[in-house]
Amino acid sequence: HADLTSEMLKKRGVSTTLANAIHQSGRMEQARQLFEYAEEIQKKSQSQYQHLYSIWGYRYCDLLLAEAKQKVGSELIRRDASRVRHRASTNLEWSCQEEILLDIALDHTAVGQAVMLEFLHGGSGTIAQALAHLIMAVDKLREAGGDPPPAARPARPCSHLPCHV
Repeated sequence: HADLTSEMLKKRGVSTTLANAIHQSGRMEQARQLFEYAEEIQKKSQSQYQHLYSIWGYRYCDLLLAEAKQKVGSELIRRDASRVRHRASTNLEWSCQEEILLDIALDHTAVGQAVMLEFLHGGSGTIAQALAHLIMAVDKLREAGGDPPPAARPARPCSHLPCHV
């Protein structure tokens, strides 16, 4: 049983790494399909986690936010940003329980980005909430010992933030 779970987790890692590369090349639908496949593996191998977490979850949130930004209509964008916010907030709870600093930083980043996107489209988020999460992400990165690995960085860091606040 342990070997099967280990093999499934390897498939999850490979699938999400490939999905992230495909996302960064602009093929979002293909990337989404791979992330969904990886999430199904996640559910089967670790049923207590119903969606991707850690770097894999962050990368999926990055794709979901990129997709949301491409939608027409603030209501759709707010809805999708809210879903990402919920997903990332759940991941943040898990990473805080496990005390994994890089995961905490990534989850705060995803929550902050989702809140900012909600705010920019008239949603319930505020700039103060978004900035609080982003500042906490930076603090946790520093506490973890530096910058995230290049693969963990969003392709367009903070491209959704207004130029002035």
